[in-house]
Amino acid sequence: MSKSVEKFRDWMIGVRPNAWLAAMAVFAAVVFLAGLNARQLWGADEPRIAGISTEIAVYDNWVQPRLNGEPFLETPPLFFWMDAVSIKIFGQSPFAAKLPAALAAIAGVIAVFLLVRNMGYSGFTAMICGGLLATSAQYWNNGRKCMTDILLCAFIILAMMAFQRLTESEGFSRQKQWFLLFALFLGGAMLSKSLIGLAIPASALFFWLLIGNLYVGSKTRLSNWVYLFGGAALAFIPIAIWLWLLYCSHGAGAVYTVVWTNNFGRFLGSHAEHVEPFYFYLKKLPEQLQPWTIFLPFALAYHFIQAKKNRNRNSLFMLCWLLIPFILLSVAAGKRQVYVLPLYAAEAIMIGTFIGPIVEGTLKLPEKININLIIRIVAAILAAVICVSPLVLFIIARVLREPVFASDNLILCLLASAGLILFGLFGRYGRHPELIAAGIFFGIAINYVAVDAVILKACNPVYSLDTVLNTASKEMEKDKERQLYLYRPTERVSGGAVFYFGKIIPSVGDAESLEKMRGEQGSDKAIFLADEAVTAGMKNIRILYESKLNKNKMVLFKFGGNK
Repeated sequence: MSKSVEKFRDWMIGVRPNAWLAAMAVFAAVVFLAGLNARQLWGADEPRIAGISTEIAVYDNWVQPRLNGEPFLETPPLFFWMDAVSIKIFGQSPFAAKLPAALAAIAGVIAVFLLVRNMGYSGFTAMICGGLLATSAQYWNNGRKCMTDILLCAFIILAMMAFQRLTESEGFSRQKQWFLLFALFLGGAMLSKSLIGLAIPASALFFWLLIGNLYVGSKTRLSNWVYLFGGAALAFIPIAIWLWLLYCSHGAGAVYTVVWTNNFGRFLGSHAEHVEPFYFYLKKLPEQLQPWTIFLPFALAYHFIQAKKNRNRNSLFMLCWLLIPFILLSVAAGKRQVYVLPLYAAEAIMIGTFIGPIVEGTLKLPEKININLIIRIVAAILAAVICVSPLVLFIIARVLREPVFASDNLILCLLASAGLILFGLFGRYGRHPELIAAGIFFGIAINYVAVDAVILKACNPVYSLDTVLNTASKEMEKDKERQLYLYRPTERVSGGAVFYFGKIIPSVGDAESLEKMRGEQGSDKAIFLADEAVTAGMKNIRILYESKLNKNKMVLFKFGGNK
């Protein structure tokens, strides 16, 4: 049986690096793009961001992002701009809203592949690193959501890749090219999420150069320091241009909100939002790396040894990328689990560069460890999961009352991958490693898609505003003079309404204004959308529709009748 592992290794050696890159790109495209329109926009962030982007696309307010007419300056506008362009091209759909995030996730995975290849690892190991990142829980989750954080993550990965290439390049011409890309990617990171887009990569690279010069004993290159600080300085240009335009059109108050309140205020805690204890990320960082967290302690130990005993600059690069920003983010008062999203790339690279050489047989382990047996067991488990997943998904779809035909295409793809695996396993006892690899590769990708496009899709009525907003649209169609109002809306409701209707929806902020409207509008010309909690105790309203939304209800009502 060990001959099958050796045959697989021989086959891997014969595969060209560009073929691994192509396979990685296809894998990432399937994982992040297939079935992207199936799940609606969920939670607080997705409808809000989609609404802001829709407002930019409809009203061309590119300088100051707005949420249902109100300024929204929590983050710089780069993701909103990209999302607005996507919505202009593809229309107001979940696919259009989530497309920029999916493309950013794919770019991050490919950047990891290129970075690992430049470190001197094989195409197979580079593909493992990219695959681990793409399938880690938090990265995959954000890559299929309408969220700004995945764009920040992609730019940071690209910046780290560019600087590493810069330090390895010889000749001013090559270094200049990578320096300009480094500055450009840093600028994109800052225009995605302000100073955190500079703080994470710059702090990691600063300590990498410092420790490398002091401990590893490599020759000090003053130019690397110049490139680091020069790139950081140039990275301020894009966001400075936007801030100047914001100042010219909306005054110093808007700039103060961006620069101080939503940057230094969150770090220091004066802007008390998402304030968590310092150990918050100790739980979140390994938890959100699932299902690969089990390998992280071994990879950390391996790279610590490589950096300490062998003075390996690549291992030091990975450790600085993971640990220095982790400490910085832990010190900050404001914390969210998505803030450490760029660190999952460092973890994926550490694990992949530990596992990949073991599978290839280039990293020798103690003789008492039967690595060939371990590889066969892991491959068998993956093959078994993929082979039985079509039946499991079919059962889940039936239990959740998901129409079977909606998942037929995915199940057929899963059956095809299972067939490839079985053919490879039983065709001359595993003498077709390329078929086994293709089946596992394809099966993993489709399984991840199925989670979002089949299983989570069935939960749309519980977590999405689509049903209640569709009902509101039908109510207005009954009478063209009717107007929809939002009563004391959350940001989620405001954004979702703008995204769905493609226009600003008037809001009513208090009971007094509602009573005033009652006298002006009568009982038939106004309908209101509100959270059930804010309508508690209200009398003389008629409930048109109630939609269970997660732990509460959304209520569509009008004047008249009894609650």
